[in-house]
Amino acid sequence: MAVIPYEISCGVLIHVFCQKIQDNEGWDSEYVSKGTQQTFLIGLLKMLKKTNSTWHEFVDTIKSFCWEDLYNSFLKEVELLETEDDILDVFKSLEDLVIDQSSSIKLSTQNTPIKRTSVIGLFLRKLVLKFKKLAFEKIHLLFMDYVKYKQLSNPFEETSLEDSERSMDLSCVDENTTSDVSLIENENKENQPSPVKIIPKIIENQKTNLSSREGVYQFIEENVMMLENNSHNVMKPNQLQQKLNEIQRSHWHIPDVYYLSFLNYLRVSEFNKASKMLSLYFDQKNFQNQSTNADPSEQENHQSMFKRFRYAALNLGIMHCQHGNYAQAMTVLKEAVSIAQETNDELCLKHAIFWIHVVNEETNRLDNKDLESRCCELIKEIYTEDENVIDNVPEIESLDMLRCSKLMALRGLRTPDFILSSISRMIVSNSKTSDSALLTRSSILDFYGMKLLSVFNSQFPLQRTNKGTLNTKRQITEENFTVALCHLAMHFGSISCHNEATAILNFLQTQHECYSRYLPLVKESRLGLDFSRYINERNLIKAKHVADFFIVFNKDESSYMHAVIDAILGNHTKAYQRAMTLNQELSSHEKRTVPQLKIRIRLLLIELKLLSQDSKSCIEDILELVTVLKELKTTSFLIEVQSCLIRYNMKFGLFDKALKLIDDVFITGFTNGNPYQLGCLYFLQARATTSKLDSESEKDPENYETVLTLYDRSFTFFEKAGAKARIRDVYYERSLVYHRMGLSQERNTAATHFRLLNEELNGFWNETFLF
Repeated sequence: MAVIPYEISCGVLIHVFCQKIQDNEGWDSEYVSKGTQQTFLIGLLKMLKKTNSTWHEFVDTIKSFCWEDLYNSFLKEVELLETEDDILDVFKSLEDLVIDQSSSIKLSTQNTPIKRTSVIGLFLRKLVLKFKKLAFEKIHLLFMDYVKYKQLSNPFEETSLEDSERSMDLSCVDENTTSDVSLIENENKENQPSPVKIIPKIIENQKTNLSSREGVYQFIEENVMMLENNSHNVMKPNQLQQKLNEIQRSHWHIPDVYYLSFLNYLRVSEFNKASKMLSLYFDQKNFQNQSTNADPSEQENHQSMFKRFRYAALNLGIMHCQHGNYAQAMTVLKEAVSIAQETNDELCLKHAIFWIHVVNEETNRLDNKDLESRCCELIKEIYTEDENVIDNVPEIESLDMLRCSKLMALRGLRTPDFILSSISRMIVSNSKTSDSALLTRSSILDFYGMKLLSVFNSQFPLQRTNKGTLNTKRQITEENFTVALCHLAMHFGSISCHNEATAILNFLQTQHECYSRYLPLVKESRLGLDFSRYINERNLIKAKHVADFFIVFNKDESSYMHAVIDAILGNHTKAYQRAMTLNQELSSHEKRTVPQLKIRIRLLLIELKLLSQDSKSCIEDILELVTVLKELKTTSFLIEVQSCLIRYNMKFGLFDKALKLIDDVFITGFTNGNPYQLGCLYFLQARATTSKLDSESEKDPENYETVLTLYDRSFTFFEKAGAKARIRDVYYERSLVYHRMGLSQERNTAATHFRLLNEELNGFWNETFLF
């Protein structure tokens, strides 16, 4: 982390404050009143808690809690900071304050000094340590940024830019696009500190003198910081790349140009060009000799340079993993592990091992026993026996724990109580990954069928997300913001509230630039909702367009969508062939697929068998799938499987058994079912009751009143779900019931509604109940 001008202002204020206390014989003297003391300390703590502000906001804020003498002295001290030496003197005095305990300042009547563990002491220690890592060239840039910070009236003001088409191509991305390509840099770099965290106006950025070496370095550092903070002040991708091309022609020997170009290509998902720039960056990088010998040999220089390439290997392995090149990724990541062990770099080693586990999980090389053992090791490492809550859980281990927990849930290795309790403890233990843990828990709860709890968990990160704050965690916050809203939109879509879901995704699309890395997730969610709505409305032309376009994001999901369309059109043989081929591919494919798609494919195969002449053979598939779902302890698909079992019993005249099963399913349906599933249950119950009444020798017309009530309830739920095909079926069945009851006028009315709706749906008639 680098020093920012706001922190310098806070340090100068503390420096002036300590001088005033020393000059007036300590804090216990009558120099200031007790009330002034309390006001100042509270105000100072609030200032240290903030991450940034403009110069005018800073001055106005301290004026409200500083006494007049301290305020005037602070302004004079700031005016005296005319050179880099003045900055060095201030930090030297701050260093003496936190290191030399004999020069500490008394802050209370108990003579308590500014301790290293106090809030002020921790702030000063962190500030001094960050400053000591800066080379003189960086100190000069920091001083210039501080001067600019005081001159700008509002350095965070965003300038409006005219929308223009970007010239860069947007590559196709896969389903893992939302996972960031972790750009990990060596925390122990010497003479390579992080850039200054000040976000200037884009106008100032464009006026940077690029003819000099210093101007190029300043331009690179400013743009790197803005890209890492995902600032809207950064230049557009095509404009920035033109600047970088000019710099490369005149300053080809500066390797940081390639790194900035690498970040710029990531903005537009140009992963191939980004990989090339990353390789050029590490090829051009001039590493310093780390040998302990005064006159190292050529072999030692080569070995020292080779060891510094561990992060190049790590980033290359991560990008191979993102592209699905798992064999190459495993080779490069093992090389990164080897080099990290030679250099004793624990951070690089942890990240490389984490991605090796990711590759093993994606390629299904990590069996259930190994996964469970890995998760137990992480639990022992993160949570000790004495304390269940700790504040310094390593972030990479927390993310590894979340991934293992989700995989264990999808494979049914542990009970929901064990998995959810482990994630709950992680939410409390690590504030950095609490939002990710909440979203993981939301996904797992949705898999278990606990829809309402899943929605609550996806809403919690939204309450803590501040889209207007520019800080170092901006990218992580934006990713959580995107995923949380997508979770919320998908929930509204599952309960057939398509207007609400569309409004959420429309809002989300306005929050991202056209080259944002999170936009594909929003588009994928939007297409999934559109496909569900078009299927309910039986608008199969638009549904086919969505299925064709979905291949950009997920080829397997696109094939499933086409199979569903074929089943609705009555092309059962073609749909069965598509589903069987897809099921075989997913079973034999190297990459592990989430179980939801496999379950939906098996449901589709059962549905097609029920519609065929050989429907007796599907009972084994139904019972096998019920067993699998119970092992996974998920109820999200159990209602649909049991609906297939109900229809199987009805098809062979087992109406009493079907009605009993319907009563049992209603218990789960009312808690975890969506409107379409509940409508299907009432519709099947009405059909089974009608068939049972028809089989009786004495038929009482009054008994059909119960059937009409059931059809009315199914109509209400189908109308809420927007399922026009099922509403048409309700009108048809009601007309038959009215005919049995001898109510000709009601029968004609229901038949008229049936004909009108059937014409609107172009006459698509099928017995499928899954969609």
